[in-house]
Amino acid sequence: MELETIDVYEEVTKELIELRDSIDSTLKELKEALYEATLISAQVYKIPLTPIGEEQRQINKITIDRAEEFKAFYLALNAYSDIYAKDGVSRKSVFRLPGYIQIDSQNNEDIILLVNKLNLKKDLFKNTVQKIKGPRKRHEIVHKVCPGVISKQLYRKIHVLEQEVSYIGFFWTQRYVTKSTTSSGVIEVLENQMKKPPVNSSREQWQDFLTEEISTIKALPKNIELRYKRIAKVNAMANIEAQNKLQLSAHLPLIVLQKKSFRCSPLKNYDADFKRCVRSDSKTFGMPIISRLNLYKKINP
Repeated sequence: MELETIDVYEEVTKELIELRDSIDSTLKELKEALYEATLISAQVYKIPLTPIGEEQRQINKITIDRAEEFKAFYLALNAYSDIYAKDGVSRKSVFRLPGYIQIDSQNNEDIILLVNKLNLKKDLFKNTVQKIKGPRKRHEIVHKVCPGVISKQLYRKIHVLEQEVSYIGFFWTQRYVTKSTTSSGVIEVLENQMKKPPVNSSREQWQDFLTEEISTIKALPKNIELRYKRIAKVNAMANIEAQNKLQLSAHLPLIVLQKKSFRCSPLKNYDADFKRCVRSDSKTFGMPIISRLNLYKKINP
C-alpha cells in the first residue's frame, strides 16, 4: 500500500474517532435533557429481533409488544443509543422501535438543537466513511473505530416534532426499490455472470441458460425503459397532522414537545394477507422480463 494511501486512512480514522466521540457526548446531553423533562405520555411498539440464519425468511406476520408511559419512555431513550450488534441476533436485520415520547420541557429549544446536532454528526460520520475506497476497507476501519456497530442503526436519525401535533398514526408499509437500466446494461450484467456459474450447475449449462436470457434482452424494442424492481422489507411509518402534514420513518420513537394531548392510532400487528392499499408504482410494471433479476419493462400509465 502506498504511503499516501496509508496517510489518508489514518486521517479518516482520526476524523471518525472525533465524530464518534461527538455523537456519544451529544447523545448523552440529549438523554439528560429528556430525563429532566416532564413526561406527558409515551407509547412504543417492540418488534421481534431476527435470529442469525433467518435473514432470508419471508415475513408474513409481525406480532408487536406495546409498552406505555414510563416503561415506553425508558425503552425509547435506550433505543436512541442502540447501535451495536447483539449475541444471536442477525446483523443484516436492524433493531427498530416505532412509537413516540411526549414531553413538556422548559428547554425545548435546547432539545431541538441537540437533536439537529446529533443528526448532523451522524451524516458527517456517514460521509466520512464514504471517503474510504472499497467495502472491505470501509468495514475494517469503521469496526476499528466502533467495534460491533450496525451502520444503519448508527446513521439513522431521530425525529423531533417542533410543530404542535394533533394526530399521529403508525402503519406498516412495504415499498418497492427500483433502479433504471438499459438493454446494454443488462447484457453486460449477464455476460459477467457467465464467468461465475453457480455450484449446482456446469459451466456449459450456465452459459446456455444465460445465452437464452441475453437473446430475450436483444429481442426487446430499442429505447425500451427497463427497471430492476424488488420489494423492500416491511417497515413502520408515521403519518403526522400538524401545521404541515408529515410522513416520517418510525425506526425510532418520535419526540413530541408539547403539553396538549393528541390523537394516536397505534401500530398494529403486521399481516401480509391484509393490504392497506395498492401502491401506484405496482401498476406501472407488468410481468417480469427476467424474474431471476427482478427485471421489468416500465409501463407508462
